[in-house]
Amino acid sequence: MSEQRYADMLKSASALFASADVDTESEKRAAIDEINELMTQHGLTVDDLR
Repeated sequence: MSEQRYADMLKSASALFASADVDTESEKRAAIDEINELMTQHGLTVDDLR
């Protein structure tokens, strides 16, 4: 494998891992938003979850 090909593959892998981190953060944010919405709809507080 040429050094250029290796560098290209490394760059692609880095971009893939970076996008996976972003997706995880957006999924967490979406889950938190959904939880907050459901809690508001049902009149729940954090204390109700304990």
